[in-house]
Amino acid sequence: MLYAFVAATMCAIFPALLPKVALADDLPTLSGSWTATSMSEKWSTSDWGDGCGPKPSAGGAPGGAATVTQTGGELSFSGPGRPFSTTQCWEQLPGMKRTSHSGGQRGWSSTCASPSGDGRRATVVTKMSATDTTIVFSESGSYEFSINDSICKASVSRSRSYKLVQRAGEEPAKTAEPPPPPPPTATAKPDPVPPYEGDCDSNKTPARFEVRPTRKLLRPGESFTVVSAVTDTRGCRLGIAPELTAEANATGGKLSIDKLTITAASDAPAGTANVVATLGGKSLTLVVEVALPEKYDELLKERGLNQAGEDEQAAVAEIAAGFGGATTEAEDTAKDRRITFLVVAVGMAALLGFAGLVLLRRGKRAHERDESDVADAPVPSNVMFFDDDKRALECPKCGRVFAVGEGFCEGDGSALVPSKNAPPAPEPPPPTVAAASVAAPVSKRKAPDKICPSCGDRFPTEAGFCGKDGTQLVPIN
Repeated sequence: MLYAFVAATMCAIFPALLPKVALADDLPTLSGSWTATSMSEKWSTSDWGDGCGPKPSAGGAPGGAATVTQTGGELSFSGPGRPFSTTQCWEQLPGMKRTSHSGGQRGWSSTCASPSGDGRRATVVTKMSATDTTIVFSESGSYEFSINDSICKASVSRSRSYKLVQRAGEEPAKTAEPPPPPPPTATAKPDPVPPYEGDCDSNKTPARFEVRPTRKLLRPGESFTVVSAVTDTRGCRLGIAPELTAEANATGGKLSIDKLTITAASDAPAGTANVVATLGGKSLTLVVEVALPEKYDELLKERGLNQAGEDEQAAVAEIAAGFGGATTEAEDTAKDRRITFLVVAVGMAALLGFAGLVLLRRGKRAHERDESDVADAPVPSNVMFFDDDKRALECPKCGRVFAVGEGFCEGDGSALVPSKNAPPAPEPPPPTVAAASVAAPVSKRKAPDKICPSCGDRFPTEAGFCGKDGTQLVPIN
């Protein structure tokens, strides 16, 4: 009875245990291609005297592609860094030996320590855990030694992870092809120069050229073509293109130009470069910026560009003369001519004013010699008088007498004042315009050969300033 009961019990329990054993045996192998993150390493020093020397600093190991080989229940790793196995600790100090180890299908642990009697006491515990697609590594260590009567204690923690890329014996997983990128948004605006409907073969002189876009954002390995339009004075398209040149060392020298096509090398660093388009002695500047893929969308919004990474502006240059010095057709420049005339007139007036001052100084003595004659001369019949004191006008400097219609001395440009020497007239004549365009001074006048540039009145040679507005006179050609 007892044996029958035991046999029946075993038959009932064994089927329940069988799937678990089969499950452990059916775990997929971890052999294959993996990718590892860089190893993170952190140190802390609780006691570290002056005699201990420099404190330990983080070292770690780089990340990259790795190959994992599973043999029995253990794993071995090659790359990145030095080879490594789950049967050992990552930290391998001289003299340190493994003191314990445990392993299985998905978990491993190893403890390593310095030998007894070693003044450098070190203990390192390395652990690894795995799923079918992920392996996690972690290690902790403690170190203690004394040197130069200083106690030195430090601890370290390290970690990294592995991600499965391709399992050994399995076909590569088929990945869905990425959808094709959307076509770039049209950025070129219609050419502002309307096409000429006449014969465009008779004029080959470039008068205007434009390029677009003025700003371009692209990733490493991408390229784009500059849109160019060169026309003559009538708007006829010419079959020529500007020359593109990039500034020296643009984006690390990784920007190349082939005619109108600009390409950023696949290893081009992020940066901005100016590209100059030159034609007919004129130049336009385009800004080309290389952005890393992870920053592209952010910079696209920040720069205000469209989905193609371009602005919608065109840079335009007007060429004053074509190749070989040929002049283009003239445009309406009446406004420019008026401005030029005014500039020339002002310059001539300044020059003549300087010459007048020189002549005025030379004739000052002659005017002083004539003062006595002028003072004794009778007042001319056409002299006009002020209503309040009935007196003529005279120059306060030279004493010459003028009609009331005058306001300034012709000799030195001084403002006239009521005369104190001229006798009063019996009755002032009615206000009339003087018979001559300018009232003659008392002294004898010569034929007019000077003119006022402001009012147009003419004066004799000895006059230097207009009697009406005091403007310096200029000779009549």
